[in-house]
Amino acid sequence: MKTTLFDGDGYEISQVVGNVGELDFLIGQDVDGKIVASIADSTPSPIEPTADELINMRRIQRASIFPITIDKMNPIWYSSLTEEQQANLTTWRQQWLDYPTSGEEPNAALIEGIF
Repeated sequence: MKTTLFDGDGYEISQVVGNVGELDFLIGQDVDGKIVASIADSTPSPIEPTADELINMRRIQRASIFPITIDKMNPIWYSSLTEEQQANLTTWRQQWLDYPTSGEEPNAALIEGIF
């Protein structure tokens, strides 16, 4: 973990490796000709996607699934399915259409044996 040392004016003196709690002993010490006044964690936090970015990522995921599944179906194939399979396929498709905004992944068990 990277930790940043600051002087009394809030300017960065140095970055060192270690946990903040383990480096408390440096407060008040001279580092590079400046007195350390405070220490802070400088390990960057992971960047979380925004809500819009998350929706777009889910749309891209959906767009990669349809061409290899439902878009390949033709009327003959569809009519060869049982009523239960057709109902499951309809439910699964709707789950994918809702997925970008709901965040709830479609139930893959619904289409077992269809594709």
